[in-house]
Amino acid sequence: MPRLRYFTVAVNSASIQPAATLGLGFEADAQRSIAAIRDSFAAAIEVVCGGRPRAQDVATGFQLHRKLGWQIWNVAYAADPMRAVRLMPTEHGLQVWIEASRTTGVPKDILERLEQTPAIFESLLARHAKDRGLLELLSESSDSAPDEATELRWRKMAFSGNSFTFGVRAKTLLAVAVLHPSDRWPFFDMVRVQGLLGLIRTRANVRWPFAQSIVQSGEDGHQCLPRREPLMPHGSSDGSDVPLMRDFCSQPAPAVQRRLGESGLLEDELLPGPVGQTGECTVITGEIMRELAPRHRTHEGEDAMFGTGVRTPSELLIYDHIVHKDLFPKVQRELRVYSELISPTTRDVRDRLPVSEKVQHLGRGLDRIRTAEVARYADILTCIFQRTGWKSGDFEAFRVRMRCPPIPVSVMIRHDLPAPPSAETNTA
Repeated sequence: MPRLRYFTVAVNSASIQPAATLGLGFEADAQRSIAAIRDSFAAAIEVVCGGRPRAQDVATGFQLHRKLGWQIWNVAYAADPMRAVRLMPTEHGLQVWIEASRTTGVPKDILERLEQTPAIFESLLARHAKDRGLLELLSESSDSAPDEATELRWRKMAFSGNSFTFGVRAKTLLAVAVLHPSDRWPFFDMVRVQGLLGLIRTRANVRWPFAQSIVQSGEDGHQCLPRREPLMPHGSSDGSDVPLMRDFCSQPAPAVQRRLGESGLLEDELLPGPVGQTGECTVITGEIMRELAPRHRTHEGEDAMFGTGVRTPSELLIYDHIVHKDLFPKVQRELRVYSELISPTTRDVRDRLPVSEKVQHLGRGLDRIRTAEVARYADILTCIFQRTGWKSGDFEAFRVRMRCPPIPVSVMIRHDLPAPPSAETNTA
């Protein structure tokens, strides 16, 4: 499926070991080590504070600083052992905790176990990391269900670094896919709107590919472009063929061009402009793609993947997936995010990234689809349905909202494809 594209990255991965092999060794070792530490912590806490202690009880019972008491309680009782790695007190904090346990009358056998915890933790650190920071990164990266706050903290740092490295940053990335049955059975059409909102260049002479589509190949191997129509005719006045929605772009409209790039990619490119807020711009494109693909599977096991490639450092991604009620009824949609470091079209499970976001179902119609982060979004959607003649009340809306999305990735909504109808039904 055509997808929003921003920047191409290539790496040589021949010498990279499988991540699963490295991760399992650390995870198993960390869980064994942390289990011993958690047991000794909990035993000492429950001797002094009773059977249902709170974090503030630890601070009060052992006469500790409130933050240290909170850390100790979380190491002992956090549901995720990897969280205990991140919250382990410093070496000084551990010694303060052990001395407090000694003076508050913790039994000798428990105290002896507690005194071993610094060595257990340091041994884990020595085996798997050069320093405490790397050990915490390993533990946070090992979470099967990412913690939203932790994930966002790392993404924000990556956003700032990528903005400096690549020379651009955007306030919001917008991707919209509206799917409707084609006049020709068994295909469907798609309106694709995509945009960079509040884009600022941080370095001069930066050109930016802001949209890419994969060119389809025919059975004979020759490449061919999908049948496209601009959503707003005469959107580009410079002969570039970029389907600008000029009414929704910053004024004057940004300088853009469309070209057929390497590997059969059709690229829409934002040309260099002024640095900083004086050159801030918004570029939004929209096109109708006719008879894009069949609405049912053509072979066993085939599924549907709709989404957007993310290549621009941005504060927010909004991907809205709007589907006619007669297409793909009753399917279960899930979010999948794939790293594109190996391939921009990868669906390999080894390239899949864990994320905390989910696909949100916004319901039938467009009543709940407005968002404050996209100026005149209601007008953009109205334009889509006016130009196509489709009835907005016949559509189900789904959304992926991702703050500081990583790059380069594919953000995809996946679902099964229905089986083809019987020959009798098709003929009728």
